[in-house]
Amino acid sequence: MSDLKPLMHLPVWGWLVLFLVGCATTPTAQPEQPNAAAEPSEEEFNPFDGPKTWDSLIDHYEFDCPVTNLVLDTPHPIQLAGKAFTIYGSEMRVAPGSWGKTLRLGVLAGIEDPSGRTIANLRYAAKRFQKAKVDFVLVNGDIGGNRDDIHEILKSLVALFPFPILFHSGNTEPTSVLNRLFSMMQKEHPRLINLNWVRHVNLGNIHLLSLPGHHERATLYAGGCHYQEKDLEAVSLLAQQIAAEGQVAILSAHSVPESKGRKAIDYTFDMGNNGDPQITNLIAESPIPFGIFSHVVEAGGRASSDLYSGEQIKKKEQQNARQLYVNVGAATSTPILLHSRSSSRGMAAIFTVEGREASVDFLKLRPIWKHGKRPRKLKKKKKKKRRKSKGSWKGLD
Repeated sequence: MSDLKPLMHLPVWGWLVLFLVGCATTPTAQPEQPNAAAEPSEEEFNPFDGPKTWDSLIDHYEFDCPVTNLVLDTPHPIQLAGKAFTIYGSEMRVAPGSWGKTLRLGVLAGIEDPSGRTIANLRYAAKRFQKAKVDFVLVNGDIGGNRDDIHEILKSLVALFPFPILFHSGNTEPTSVLNRLFSMMQKEHPRLINLNWVRHVNLGNIHLLSLPGHHERATLYAGGCHYQEKDLEAVSLLAQQIAAEGQVAILSAHSVPESKGRKAIDYTFDMGNNGDPQITNLIAESPIPFGIFSHVVEAGGRASSDLYSGEQIKKKEQQNARQLYVNVGAATSTPILLHSRSSSRGMAAIFTVEGREASVDFLKLRPIWKHGKRPRKLKKKKKKKRRKSKGSWKGLD
């Protein structure tokens, strides 16, 4: 009782303080709550997640170019060139043993505009490709620069060419526009294959690899395709595996590899050799024996077997070459001044691989214009002298 005496004399506010301290130090029992499921945070939510099927890729990769290491949840079977193919994602593979050791590609690039003359160029190219019995049409970038042009050109391609059509971006196509148009058209025209997504066409002995877009952002149209170091590394690893298995790789890239000299496939009028050194290193280190390029249009129609020397090989040497790198030029009918001082109004190529050798035939889709030649002097026609009659009619007396 003596211990409580001091407490008996506390004022009212003292008792209030003691009460509050007691509440703070004595925990109250809380009822147990069931474990609620943790809600996903905003960082974990990805609107592009979901099953990756061939028909739904536009929902995942509308704005992506190039797409690397894509794997479909469900492989997509398809018939092309009379053969059974399966699209697994980044790889499209033919049925084992169904393809031989020969591949013929009809190559177009730089179509650019759907004008009547350019469509006439495509019509002529279709006749030449049919005569050569190509297996695929390869469109090496620069289909067009806006939605309407790209749509008209894609419609013309499927109307004129009865072959499977493989295409990828150059530096002019807005990525989302090209991918979206492909998604709209491919259900009706399954012959269209977008190499922005399908990066590896596996034919068993021959492999076509794509590197869409361009290496310089300054040259891209708005929303254009820009490849990066990781995309080059993916192609390099794949090409090394192909070479190790004793098979052949063809690289299709809109950008031209860097070379040397005025006769090289990357030589420009204003900047000299303006190719991408990354592609040159990729080709040398992987190695890749064959390449198809097109961006430097003034060097169109040139072929080389050695990018480090840049020497242009002649027409006879363009047949049965063990290494062959070509610039196919532009298919547009708009005149383009070439280094040969002539104006191209449409070019294409037929690129053939047989075994471990390749050949190329460059096509002129319209007659070329020559520049810098003296006009021919027309010979003056000599005036014929009128013969005088031996006799004259004197008339009547």
